[in-house]
Amino acid sequence: SSRASLSALSRAAFQRGDGKLAKELSQRAAVLEAKICAAKENAAQTAMRYHNNRNNGGDYSFGSHAGALGVGRVLDVDLHGQTADTAVAKLGQVLVGAVNTNATGLRVVTGVG
Repeated sequence: SSRASLSALSRAAFQRGDGKLAKELSQRAAVLEAKICAAKENAAQTAMRYHNNRNNGGDYSFGSHAGALGVGRVLDVDLHGQTADTAVAKLGQVLVGAVNTNATGLRVVTGVG
């Protein structure tokens, strides 16, 4: 059963006064939702690895290079395929790293994912 159908069945059971069945169905829907979220996250990570390996010859999701005029250090972060929550968390880590390493710039690569 899908999460939506389990939720609908749970609501129907609740409306009939069957709280025990409603709770069981609701819990099953929550477990299924967690599995769906984990599968989406895994798919996003797989897509990111595939994209990085295919286009960059390796995983360069956190690299560095000379600044535009050869002065300083610019950090790269590739957020392709990341969920919004994962991308924000990763970007926060990279920003801390940029400050700690005295980077002079940060290039953030985003896209559809």
